[in-house]
Amino acid sequence: MKRNFFSAIILAAALVSASCSKEEDPAKPVDYAAPEKQATIQGRLLVNNDQTVTEQKYSAMAGVLIIASVRYADLNPNGVGAGAFSTRVTTDSRGEFTLTVPATAGGVPVYLAINDVEGSRNEAVVSATGTKNEKKEGKWYFNPPANLYVHSGQTVILSAIVGDFAQIKSSGDRVN
Repeated sequence: MKRNFFSAIILAAALVSASCSKEEDPAKPVDYAAPEKQATIQGRLLVNNDQTVTEQKYSAMAGVLIIASVRYADLNPNGVGAGAFSTRVTTDSRGEFTLTVPATAGGVPVYLAINDVEGSRNEAVVSATGTKNEKKEGKWYFNPPANLYVHSGQTVILSAIVGDFAQIKSSGDRVN
């Protein structure tokens, strides 16, 4: 009987030791700077700023701020952390961007926010006297994917995000 009891204790200790070795120490912060704990998101922002031509051409939107956020609760569902990890980058001269975010093997949702940009667009305006080209002032806004989910070690390449244009009519300091 003593032998069975002793064997049961050794078996239980071995099982506890094996299960603990696979998990991370909860008292030690997780190092999300390690490449195996990260995911990469790449994309490109484009606009069509000339509606007057027959063959539509898209241009890169450079210098646009993009912010990516991952909630701490998504990174460690058993943790008590509030808030989110955030990183930011601006698009290069080709409208391209690359973001690196923390991720887990099971995957985490990433929330992207892209700044609106003031600008202009050439448009064909039709009237009773004919059609003329006008430069319209307004803002470009971008709609990033809403359901972006990444896994550690993954590189996600987004298809081009094309900006939408909204004309802003202003008179002095008033925006109509």
